[in-house]
Amino acid sequence: MDARERAAAWDREHRPECVADVPLQIKEDLAEGHVEPDRPVGRRGLEAAAAAAAAAARILVDFDASPHGGHWRPLPDSGHEPAIPMHTVIHHSIVGSAEGAFQYFAGATAIESTFIVKKSGYFWQCMSLGEQADANFRANAFAGSIETEDNGHPDTDPWTPAQLDTLVWLSLEMRRLRPLIAHRKCRTWDDPGIGYHTLFPRQWTNVPGKLLALDTPVPTADGLVALRDIEVGSTVFDEHGQPCHVTAVYDDVPERAYRLTFNDGTELLAGGEHQWVTLTSGQVLGYLRRDRPRDRHRGPRPTAFPRDWARWGAVKVTDELAETLRNRRGGYVHNIPLAAPLNTPPKDLPVDPYLLGAWLGDGGSRDAVMWAAEWDAGHFVARFQAGGYRVGACGRRGRVVHWRPLGLERDLRLLGVLGDKHVPADYLHGSEAQRLALLQGLMDTDGYAGPGDFVEFSSTREQLADAVVWLAASLGQRPRLSKGVARRNGIDHGPKYRVTWRATRQVFALSRKAQRISETWTRESGSRILVRCDPVPVMPMRCLTVDSPNSVYLITDRCLPTHNTCPGRIRIRQWGEQVLPRYLAGRIEEDDDMTAEQARQLRAVYEALIVPGTISPEQTVNLLFERVRAIEDALTVPGTTTAEEAFNLLFARVRHIESLLEDLSARLAADGTG
Repeated sequence: MDARERAAAWDREHRPECVADVPLQIKEDLAEGHVEPDRPVGRRGLEAAAAAAAAAARILVDFDASPHGGHWRPLPDSGHEPAIPMHTVIHHSIVGSAEGAFQYFAGATAIESTFIVKKSGYFWQCMSLGEQADANFRANAFAGSIETEDNGHPDTDPWTPAQLDTLVWLSLEMRRLRPLIAHRKCRTWDDPGIGYHTLFPRQWTNVPGKLLALDTPVPTADGLVALRDIEVGSTVFDEHGQPCHVTAVYDDVPERAYRLTFNDGTELLAGGEHQWVTLTSGQVLGYLRRDRPRDRHRGPRPTAFPRDWARWGAVKVTDELAETLRNRRGGYVHNIPLAAPLNTPPKDLPVDPYLLGAWLGDGGSRDAVMWAAEWDAGHFVARFQAGGYRVGACGRRGRVVHWRPLGLERDLRLLGVLGDKHVPADYLHGSEAQRLALLQGLMDTDGYAGPGDFVEFSSTREQLADAVVWLAASLGQRPRLSKGVARRNGIDHGPKYRVTWRATRQVFALSRKAQRISETWTRESGSRILVRCDPVPVMPMRCLTVDSPNSVYLITDRCLPTHNTCPGRIRIRQWGEQVLPRYLAGRIEEDDDMTAEQARQLRAVYEALIVPGTISPEQTVNLLFERVRAIEDALTVPGTTTAEEAFNLLFARVRHIESLLEDLSARLAADGTG
């Protein structure tokens, strides 16, 4: 094999793994041209390096000491960018190959990066550590960047072990050469240390905002809160109904905005780059289909979407939803499955929620007198008696029975609902069982059970209708609210509010109505379908980042699941679980903001973590992970947003204290020996 054949074979082996993900303008060049080798620079590279060296003094890492090799491969702007006092390292992900990224940075993009790490762990240094690399957005003036290649799928493509080795080594090497880089995780966007580029998205990376209107309601542990009032640390809910926490909040104005409308009447405003997890109609039909011979081995027709449908679905931005709203046959394409019932703790409620719901539906406005049809009266009387209320005066008017539960009027007055029928906040946000009991009380009195699991709640009180919408949605149902006119004998009695849905769980306790509900699940009853996506004028909006497993959280009073982050979830976990601990291993710097009181608290936490028989913090943490969770309050440190961040900071301080104690013990031992 001659030299030309060897070069061609080498190029075939090292060609970018995912040419489709290389920027369009350089695909042809990559398909036909030469790929930079993983070997010391040749004559052309030396000439480029000499030119850069003549323009500015270079600060290069020790390539020979790196775990998987590397060399200097300068970008055209290297040596011509402003000098910076580097004190931060930001780890990035790129979608595509290392060669594609280099060519992209080398083009007219006004973006450069300090390093690019290949999947083999081999890296290129593209900029000097003494000059600005423009990949860090507002952090350009003080941050260096490390890019890492993948095959174009950052959500499913983890860093290789070799890349992890190089990331840690490069970060420590940069710190050796630039001592202003602190040995800690960055606490703020301009704080010295290391971080991942989505840690502070609006300052570290110019990621298009995943934005929603500021007045979008968000279900929280304290009830519905407008998005503008959500703060870092707020508790929200994921698509499984489980609590999660807000880890970042930022505001922006999107380039495009849309009004999204779903088939249950839900409406909201979102930016063009806001992300959603949707299932296409084809996916849903394929999942449900069982009528073909090749589908029969899959068993009976499913009675729900998969629990982890957010991993099965595709992440799409609003712009994509608008472009693909309908298929060729005119059908709607995008489905978002319903969230599971919200998991909230029980409340201390003075009146049984079922009894309150029944009184709100068929009780007197200014007294505690209850009314019921004669065939239902026995059920309600028995429930009130079971709730501790004796039956007082009774009467009958035609086929309607009325009675007074003794003591109820006093409890209603203390609750603040007598003369002002409404659902108190604690009842709306109690546990799942408490919310279901309240809904059943309302539905047993003012509800209707129709054919095909169709249910309806009617009231002339808008507040009660809104409460039923929330209760049903928070219990995994898909309610629809409509407004009409209440007429009796042709006379207009004002507005009437109707809430309708197909029940997939039992929403009645009254047997006459409950027996008509089969709790059958269908695609229509188990999801919302996007039916409109109309452009609207842009406006200030906000985005959240949450720590839910699938990066999904709920919005609106209908508990609509939406996505929150840019790609790379698997790498974010790798960074927090592997890169950061390895970077922090060993002796570290004392935190410059640590006060005497914090030092005292740190010592108390450290002692609380110690288990007899352990000889290292790692062993202690492995044995006491659950205890750490129990003392999260003690782990709160100013400048951190989660218990994990606080623990990382405190753990680093513990290691430093251990080092100081070891040094002190050694000196004492030496003095004693002398």
